[in-house]
Amino acid sequence: MKNIFYSLLGLTLLFSCSKDDSPSNPTVNGSCTVNSINSLYNEVLKIEYGGDGKIAKYSSGSNRNYSYTYSKTQIKVLEKYQSEVYDWDTKTSKVVSVENPYEYTLDDQNRIMKRTSMDANRIITYKYKYSADGLLLAITGDDGKIYSQIEYNNGNISGLNHPIFSETYVVESDPSKSYMPFSNLIMGLFSDNADEQDYILYEQGFFGKLPKKRINKISGSSKSGTLTQTFTYKEDSKGNVTDIDEYNAHTYNDRPQDNTSTVKTATLTYNCK
Repeated sequence: MKNIFYSLLGLTLLFSCSKDDSPSNPTVNGSCTVNSINSLYNEVLKIEYGGDGKIAKYSSGSNRNYSYTYSKTQIKVLEKYQSEVYDWDTKTSKVVSVENPYEYTLDDQNRIMKRTSMDANRIITYKYKYSADGLLLAITGDDGKIYSQIEYNNGNISGLNHPIFSETYVVESDPSKSYMPFSNLIMGLFSDNADEQDYILYEQGFFGKLPKKRINKISGSSKSGTLTQTFTYKEDSKGNVTDIDEYNAHTYNDRPQDNTSTVKTATLTYNCK
């Protein structure tokens, strides 16, 4: 999976979207906002907020930058980065600037219903399905093919299914701790069917209501083997999570010699009023 799965997740206030309210910026204790994350893969993720409280810019590592433009019916995201390409005529490499635009269509409840982007002159479309009470249930292709399914128990994610990869995961939460903003950015819960810029919008409530409680364990299986991840959190004196430790155990059905057990840490910094 792509960071849990690959980069693989929770802080104190929820910023969910309903019929009567609009997505807002992720806050902790009502006064602190996350401004940078050192990810589980040791990339520095930086977050900038606009005057309206929404996230205006996001950068991943030293090379990839995203800018966000919001309107009543649409969100536009522009990804910019540098890429090295090889010129077969001159047999030399050069660095070029790349720009990728993404467009998100909103419904009348400020939820994203569709994402479109270009890939090698081909339009890529994702669609999103929600429950009657506003929880994200599925990510599908334009043809209806299901990429990710999300299950809930009392408003918290309890299961993740990625049919294309034959992956099924059980998600457990700590009933005593509130959800931590940018959990999903850190953990990458939706596998290869969501990108970093999507998780930034998820954390602002544009993909429906957020979970209520902090995730502490993910376990399951795929065609290749099993994966178990447990998460522990450290907080500062204000209750802000400053460190997330991920304990990862991965086993392979046909390659037991490649079984791994690792520990990784993500750190968060805040701007507090």
